Amino acid sequence: ALRQAELAQAAADADFDAALARALQGAARAWGHWAEADARARIAREGVELAAFRLRAVRARVSAGDAAAIDSLEAHAELERRELARIDAEAAATAARLTVAAWLWREDGTPDTLGDAAHPGGDASLAVSSAMTRTDASGAARLVAQHPMVQQATARWRQADASRRLAAVSVLPSASVELSGLAAGRAFGDLALPR
Repeated sequence: ALRQAELAQAAADADFDAALARALQGAARAWGHWAEADARARIAREGVELAAFRLRAVRARVSAGDAAAIDSLEAHAELERRELARIDAEAAATAARLTVAAWLWREDGTPDTLGDAAHPGGDASLAVSSAMTRTDASGAARLVAQHPMVQQATARWRQADASRRLAAVSVLPSASVELSGLAAGRAFGDLALPR
């Protein structure tokens, strides 16, 4: 029974490590998707600016008589197409940002959100100020420990630890049997019960 409890403890340790790794990998993957979506949105905004610049230039050429009026229609259509692409890219960036925010938890176990100025290319700020500094490893460990997946693995680990301790206690001889044996005149450790 003790060996089974030790194996259960080892399995619970591995389960805890796996849950922690899954949580960290999921958070890192979400951050990467957010960085990509944010870059795509920035490029789409620049595309709109370039299309607007081109439309102004084409209209100036049409006014000067250097280009046909149909050219301004094509430039306007391109501006509209890029505007739609910008809207899609910003929606994807917002969705990715919300996914990242789903990984943030406060000390009291409630969800946290990113600050309005946070972006993946710089230092992220939480909506509620955190006492954690860049070199504060205990603060990072505390934030990771608050994630529900990690709390679930911790509970399973504690359950396995309790089972191991119970199994260890159950293999110890009972003190009442020892005392009753001593009272009957037998030597300490002799558990042979009278017949």
